[in-house]
Amino acid sequence: MRMRTGIVALILVSLFIAGAYLIAVDESLTKQVVIEANPSNSAVSKPSPREPKTETPRPDERPAMVELGEKCLTVEEAMEDPRVLQDLHNYYSIAPSGPDIEAFRGVSKEAVRSFVVQNDAAAMVVLGAMADLRARGLDENLAVALLSYEKAGLNSFSGNKSWRESHGKELDEAAHWYYQAALHGRIFALQNFGSMLLAKQESPIDRGWITQQEHDSLSKADQARISPINIYSYVVYDLLPNLKYGIFGDSFSTYTPKSEIELRLREQVVNQFLADQRAANLPPVHLAEPATRHIDDLENLICRPDRAE
Repeated sequence: MRMRTGIVALILVSLFIAGAYLIAVDESLTKQVVIEANPSNSAVSKPSPREPKTETPRPDERPAMVELGEKCLTVEEAMEDPRVLQDLHNYYSIAPSGPDIEAFRGVSKEAVRSFVVQNDAAAMVVLGAMADLRARGLDENLAVALLSYEKAGLNSFSGNKSWRESHGKELDEAAHWYYQAALHGRIFALQNFGSMLLAKQESPIDRGWITQQEHDSLSKADQARISPINIYSYVVYDLLPNLKYGIFGDSFSTYTPKSEIELRLREQVVNQFLADQRAANLPPVHLAEPATRHIDDLENLICRPDRAE
């Protein structure tokens, strides 16, 4: 198998959105592994929250990517390729990070709420992050930093039963706004919602997904796979299958359910989410087919020592 070049790894770190939780559950382990990546927004301008969203161009309108055989590109040039930028723009439109979120840096909670009442999904994410931080006893003005993974340790969660009980209101508020943000288009906020359920130590039983007897009959690995944080992380890709392709498609988006119960719960959560959207008179979220179908499309653009210009 051909190894990925280090330069492509550098691009992925630069492009990958913060807040995309890559949760891997090993067959023999029950712990959750959360891989976090810091984003770089330098390739995309930062619009005001008041700016209207631009429509994604139709596939036949997308600018052409550099063809193989043409002059190879530097990392900076590849990151400025129009189709790479279009995919990044589409990705940020559903993420709890990026330019729309960055525009709320330093904005007061009252001002954020003024955008929430206008059904601004980015504002809902930020409002959720503010409650998230208050639950941790941290400054709510660090909301954008939390969502952008800027400060080491800011996203870690720890607390005992007493702490959870005393901060239950803030955790519930954060979970509410993260879920509302997902309903209004920021689908990846479901992973933040799952994190709040983890902080509250809610189980599949608490969510009403399965009975205690069903849960006890599962292996430790299956119990971990159907934990709310994992289910909500995978459900993002069930809701938007096009996330399984393109420059971000090498993540756990290609993961397939390992058991019938996991598949059943994922379908159940997807159906509930879509029902909640309909009940709120919200349209389902769509993501355009990526212009860069596979990570290899990006890798093949990059100048490498073994590739002559």
